[in-house]
Amino acid sequence: MSCGQIHVAICVSAYGIKYNRIFVSIAGCVKMKKFSLMFLILFALGCGASKTTELTIDGSSEAAFDASLDKIEKSLDAEKAKQFEEALLAVVASDTLSGKPLEETRKSLNGLSADDVIKKGTEAKKANKKRADDMFK
Repeated sequence: MSCGQIHVAICVSAYGIKYNRIFVSIAGCVKMKKFSLMFLILFALGCGASKTTELTIDGSSEAAFDASLDKIEKSLDAEKAKQFEEALLAVVASDTLSGKPLEETRKSLNGLSADDVIKKGTEAKKANKKRADDMFK
């Protein structure tokens, strides 16, 4: 009597994306089924716990905001850091032109990663360009 086979692919984290693949083939043996189920649950929990954390902006205070920006910029390569800074300036300019106080802008950036800021900056640049075009018509 065969108690079954378990085939498990190891969790791989690439660029912050988790790939969990678990293949189970069990035939017969009740004890093996229970053991396999417990193993798979523990394995899945372990994979989730090893999640990599991405640096984000802390907008809770001005000091925390500045410190988190420094950490993020230091973690980026030169090109991405430049994109991040330009996006941040575009967001601040857009919010300022809209009449938002800087404190509100800081709070709106709270919890965003560098990629999130760059995406938001791209949208802000489009809004700034549209606003400028409308002003000079």
